[in-house]
Amino acid sequence: MEETYSTKIIILNRYDFRERDSKVAVYTEDRGKLNLVVRGTKTLKSKLAGHIEPFNEVDIMVARGRIYDYLAGASTRQAFFVIKSDLDRMELAGRGVKLFHELIREGIVDANLFELLEKFLHELNKPDLSFQTLQFIYSSYLLKLFSILGYSPILDRCVACGKVAVGTSFLFDYKRGGIVCTPCAHYDTNIIQLSEEVRKVLQYIVNSPTADFVYPPLFEAELGEMVRLIDNFSKYHKPV
Repeated sequence: MEETYSTKIIILNRYDFRERDSKVAVYTEDRGKLNLVVRGTKTLKSKLAGHIEPFNEVDIMVARGRIYDYLAGASTRQAFFVIKSDLDRMELAGRGVKLFHELIREGIVDANLFELLEKFLHELNKPDLSFQTLQFIYSSYLLKLFSILGYSPILDRCVACGKVAVGTSFLFDYKRGGIVCTPCAHYDTNIIQLSEEVRKVLQYIVNSPTADFVYPPLFEAELGEMVRLIDNFSKYHKPV
């Protein structure tokens, strides 16, 4: 077994460990999620402490240990200072990375997952974005993440009977995970209205390449509809 290896990572979280050290949860480009010990981060002489802040994109060298693997070297590619200097961006980035950390278990290696997380942070880091655009980026990220994990919403037919969806207004049952026709609808709190314009945007997001974040013009009400739908959908379909 190799004693050391190099890879590219995104820091998901950082924890205190022992008196002078830290642990970091990271997602790697080619090895999935790892938990690494970083020695000496609580000393003034630490050369690694600045590299292991959450969200950072870092090239690292890992040394294998008998019990733990250790971060032996690091070079930050991107620290995402625009995100870290703005409370709205920090809040959205924090929610997105926390959810990723909760959903993705160790042993799941997927280049699309790494690419999505990387692109999400790079998009949030772009200067001069409106809050509406930041909301769209976060909602697109959620929808893409759940789609990669196999929880893509059904948007072209009734999720219950399979009838093709036609018209300009639809019913979406976020508990059942897709559009429902009127005869199949259970009129309870799981049902919300879905406009044709928002349905087209959702379909585009689901079918577009992982790293494709395009911002179609949406009225404020349409953006609110999209954000509410994706938020409710992701809460119901978050794997336990």
